[in-house]
Amino acid sequence: SALAWLDTELPNLLAAIDHAAQHAAHDRVWRLVDQLRAYFFARRLTVHWLRTAQTGLAAARLAGHEQAQAAMHQTLGHAHWSIVDLALWERTPALSERTDRR
Repeated sequence: SALAWLDTELPNLLAAIDHAAQHAAHDRVWRLVDQLRAYFFARRLTVHWLRTAQTGLAAARLAGHEQAQAAMHQTLGHAHWSIVDLALWERTPALSERTDRR
C-alpha cells in the first residue's frame, strides 16, 4: 500500500527535504513538504510535520513564492490544528486569500 511505502521511505524523504534545503533547491523543498501533508495528517506525525513545514516555509520565502508560502502556512496550520493548537491555527496568515486574487 502507499502508506506502507511512505512509512518505509519516510527517513529518505526527510533526508531529501533537508538535502534540498541545504543546497538551495527551494522549489523542491516546499513541493515535497506539500506532498507529504496528507500522509502526516493520516499518521499524525506532528514532530516531522512541524519540522518539515517550517523548512518548507523558509524555502518558499527564500524563493519569493507567495502561493508556496500560503501552502506552507496552511500546512503549519493543519499540523497545529491536529495537535489542538487552535490559537496558532487562527493566527495563520491569510496569504492564500491574497494569492487567490491574482
